[in-house]
Amino acid sequence: MPISIPESVTPSRPLDLAHASARRCSGSALRILVRRALALPLGSLIVLLLITTMALLADLIAPSDPLQVMLSERLLPPVFAGGSMHHILGTDGNGRDILSRIIFGTRIDLPIAVVSLGIGAAIGSALGLVSGYAGAPWTVSSCGWRI
Repeated sequence: MPISIPESVTPSRPLDLAHASARRCSGSALRILVRRALALPLGSLIVLLLITTMALLADLIAPSDPLQVMLSERLLPPVFAGGSMHHILGTDGNGRDILSRIIFGTRIDLPIAVVSLGIGAAIGSALGLVSGYAGAPWTVSSCGWRI
């Protein structure tokens, strides 16, 4: 039984794997990779902007005062567990609205996060500069294990 070799593989026309894979990736696969590479940073930026907007507009968007105690409305369930729309996420043990407390809590949490990221970036940059300048005995991995 004779074996037939396709004409594209014969010595008159050698198989070019590099160009074949480049042609395959240049079309839709490359576009998909670019979209996926941009999706995570863009999604993170949108979430960060939403949280920042929520912190800045807390007085306007919070359904009630986060410090107002209403003992008659203690431990109300959230809406998805049969609660009312007046307290969307329910109330705590003192009758305070949980959604309002979360919204006003972002005002405190956001500056703390920014300051801690700044401190971490400063320490990391200093360690990177020292280890890059000093060389092998002060590499980041050896310093990191000693701290």
